Amino acid sequence: MGDRQVLIAILLTMALVIGLAFSTRTPESTAGPQLLWRDPPPSKSGTLQI
Repeated sequence: MGDRQVLIAILLTMALVIGLAFSTRTPESTAGPQLLWRDPPPSKSGTLQI
């Protein structure tokens, strides 16, 4: 194979790998909801509340 064919094969392989890497990555907007922080539980006062 000639040098030109080898360079074309390398470039096509790199383009394929980069294309697959970006096609399988999920966009930030559709990654799901962000972490939702909850309020800390109230401190225990030692008495029973009903």
